Amino acid sequence: MDEKCYRDTRRVLLVTLFLNVLVVVFKLTFGLLINSLSMIADGIHSIMDSSSNIVGLLGLRASIKPADEDHPYGHAKFETLTTIVIAAFLLLVSFELLENSFSRFIENVAPEITFAAFLVLAFTLFVNVFVSDYERKEGERYGSRILVADSMHTKSDVFVTISVMAGFVFIKAGYPMADPILAVVIAAFIAYNGFRIIRSSTVVLCDASVIDEKEIGNIVKKVRHVTGYHKIRTRSVGEETYMDLHIMIPGDFTVKRGHDVAKRVEKAIRERYPSVRDVTIHVDPTHKVIDP
Repeated sequence: MDEKCYRDTRRVLLVTLFLNVLVVVFKLTFGLLINSLSMIADGIHSIMDSSSNIVGLLGLRASIKPADEDHPYGHAKFETLTTIVIAAFLLLVSFELLENSFSRFIENVAPEITFAAFLVLAFTLFVNVFVSDYERKEGERYGSRILVADSMHTKSDVFVTISVMAGFVFIKAGYPMADPILAVVIAAFIAYNGFRIIRSSTVVLCDASVIDEKEIGNIVKKVRHVTGYHKIRTRSVGEETYMDLHIMIPGDFTVKRGHDVAKRVEKAIRERYPSVRDVTIHVDPTHKVIDP
């Protein structure tokens, strides 16, 4: 991640943190004023969104550190680790929602909510929808895993708030059991998003291949004097890709000619894949002779 991308991502997280803190203050203040326990509980839950933003800022700060003696590939994987922490927050929200819904099933207790509380929730819902959409778009724009993951976490708060509001409507309509049923469905959806983030993050942490070997091979074999290739490997570190491969050239080539061929291969790969940060090429000789 370059310096500009870091600054832009940090700015988005700070704006999101400010808006989430505003939502927390709004819910807790009105919850205390109208003596609504459910709104106070929802406000406390919203604190988790702010915590997620802080975790994102800390992870972003760690990931931007340059390479050093102990971390020659840099610290970009801290961004991926941060997304897993945010996914853990999502799973925690899902568990909390399931626990509350089962309690309502067993105890048959309707959530305490007034019309004033409903209006406050509608306002905070609007803010959270804006924040989630803003984070997602900016995350896709800057290629930030942290922003995309955090937008999913904010979206979970949107669904929790919808659950509370829908519960109010169903109770007024004479269907109190619809509220916990809806909460279970939303909890499952939130958990699904959490596991989806973890799955995509493990692809990076486990050094899974990120570029199709055949696509790279098609580029390599078009380079003059390359007679073959094998052992192509790719992996990602943050938003950057690292690659190594073996190419085959005529055995009668000098070291310099072999080096020149390797540089042309590297250039061709970088032109096709700008995200490639480093290409390590091992040159193997063949008995095939090619005219200069």
